Amino acid sequence: MIIPYFFHTFSIYRFIALIIGIIVLIVGLCLNGSKLFFKLPLYLITLIILSLGLDYLNYICFKSSPIIAYKIKSSSTVATYNSLFYRIYDCQGQYLLDNYDKNYACSADDLKTISINEFLTSPSQSYHDYKNKFVRIEGKIGSIIGTSSLTINPYTEAEEVKNGYVTFDLEKAVQVNELDINPAQYFNYDYVDIIGRVASYDEDKETIYLDDAIVVDNHIYDNYELIVNNIDTDDVIKAGDIYYVGISSIFYKYREDILYELDYLLSDKRESIDNLIKDVEAEKINDNDLLYSLNDYQIVVCANKNTLILNKRIYNYENICDNLAN
Repeated sequence: MIIPYFFHTFSIYRFIALIIGIIVLIVGLCLNGSKLFFKLPLYLITLIILSLGLDYLNYICFKSSPIIAYKIKSSSTVATYNSLFYRIYDCQGQYLLDNYDKNYACSADDLKTISINEFLTSPSQSYHDYKNKFVRIEGKIGSIIGTSSLTINPYTEAEEVKNGYVTFDLEKAVQVNELDINPAQYFNYDYVDIIGRVASYDEDKETIYLDDAIVVDNHIYDNYELIVNNIDTDDVIKAGDIYYVGISSIFYKYREDILYELDYLLSDKRESIDNLIKDVEAEKINDNDLLYSLNDYQIVVCANKNTLILNKRIYNYENICDNLAN
């Protein structure tokens, strides 16, 4: 019974050797004692508990893979050993203990990224292929449920890539549970990169549920290219809560296929005028209005609460806020 613990590589033969050892011990104990019927359950329970304890101790002392566990391989470098009371992540040969209270613990790079459209081509087949495995899925957020769940739906991109809009297929979904979501960081239509364990499947809703999930921070929205579309006239264009003067639009380009209008970001509270002007010195104009000159455009914060974004070539600010109000 002790011999399997001297071998540290996960193998079915270790488990078989342990079972044989337990059977031999029980038979030996029963042959040397009396009242076999009453002692057999006690012997069996004691030896199982002892085996589980030795299995756990063997990992703690020698970082050995467990014997009494079900191995699930998620990729060529990621596997989990699932025992009764704990789980061990095998991350490229490095073992990490989890008492079923941790989310995915290996490197995100150890899993292949699957697009949501590919993953949900056939939800039932994907569930069959990946059941209890960890998967990495990239897609767009279809909905946010409270502060702990979100859904990712397959989608069709619009001809004009703007503000993240796509057409979702709401008949299929991946629902990610047990997340710690900050509502200020996640928005519908945003790209999201998720790793989670395929836990269950609702055939009627064609929804696959992921548990033990994490959001991979791929820093898509950390940096952007600013695109300012200037025009030759001083036309005033209202866009959301702001006014463009001599500008038709301003875009934040995060990636070739991720383009957001500034007025959309302001209305969605992902961006703010305060953030845009926080490091810029104000110049007082028209007594009570404030002018901020940025690299690519100007911002006028009016005393009447209006906000204007001006072409850099504009230099006549006289009564600009009052004229707008009229």
